[in-house]
Amino acid sequence: MTTAETWHGIFSAYNTTWLPVLILFWLAVIICTYLLIIKPSDKTNALMKACLAIIFFWNGAVFFFMYMKNSAVPGGIPMLIAGVLFAVDVFRNKITIRFPEAGCKRYCQLHHVRQLYLLWHSFPERC
Repeated sequence: MTTAETWHGIFSAYNTTWLPVLILFWLAVIICTYLLIIKPSDKTNALMKACLAIIFFWNGAVFFFMYMKNSAVPGGIPMLIAGVLFAVDVFRNKITIRFPEAGCKRYCQLHHVRQLYLLWHSFPERC
């Protein structure tokens, strides 16, 4: 079992090494989300699924198999499978990613996304 200090060290090494790539991923997700909110369409949906496919595949291959070797199989393989499924769905078009069209549900959903981001980034480095 990986201790909290070891995990934070591994995560810090990953973030330090791959920071430019991670910034590009964040920008891509922000742009795709913005497009989904402003101009929802089939092309925007396919773009978001392609972005998610790349990010899931990246996390599975790079983070789990290069850095988190102890949990590569239980953590990396599901990420790789999710990446492949999103990539396949870009062409099969079975999944639709969209926000509610109007009203309170739309703004509640946007608020929920913001709250998840703030929650995830508020964890202290030491537990």
